[in-house]
Amino acid sequence: MPWILGSIDILLILKEKGCLSPEIYEIFKDNWKNISNVSLTDFKYIAYASNRELRGKGTNFWTVLDYLLINERYQEIYTVYYNYCWLKQLSEDGKYTILGECLRIYAEEKQRNLDKTILSCETHMDEVIEKYMVIKYMLMRLEYDIDVEQWGNISGYVTQKHISSPFIMYIANKHCKNPQKALESLVNILNK
Repeated sequence: MPWILGSIDILLILKEKGCLSPEIYEIFKDNWKNISNVSLTDFKYIAYASNRELRGKGTNFWTVLDYLLINERYQEIYTVYYNYCWLKQLSEDGKYTILGECLRIYAEEKQRNLDKTILSCETHMDEVIEKYMVIKYMLMRLEYDIDVEQWGNISGYVTQKHISSPFIMYIANKHCKNPQKALESLVNILNK
């Protein structure tokens, strides 16, 4: 039965809804190991922390990731990301989820032994996420021939931001209904 409350995500939802409090912690703490795989320490922290404190942890999370990014400690970004998976519940803007997509792209790029990746030459995770969003919306608009001229120097952006073909393919396959059309439009623009 430990799976009933076996997720930090579930505890955060209960906390957000006001169902998890220090009083609830005190009731369950002695039998906690029988009803959850979440550590008693994490359970206590979530129960006693205010929603504001939990959101503050999220701010620290992004600061740590920026530090690792600047110092090119890309593999450690994975560890921090997965250790803080509960932040997904608090991420109202979807940044945590998008970061997960960026890390999938990074893994694919590393599998192909690329020197420059989605994480290269950026100093803040917001820049990595912005790069993801720009390529996503660019490909979606190219797919439907919407405002193609307004994108300006796409070739320069792709080169400057180290946009790899696995990155573009990932975005096209994930977000375009007709990835082939989007990719053909992009190739036509890049070949001009």
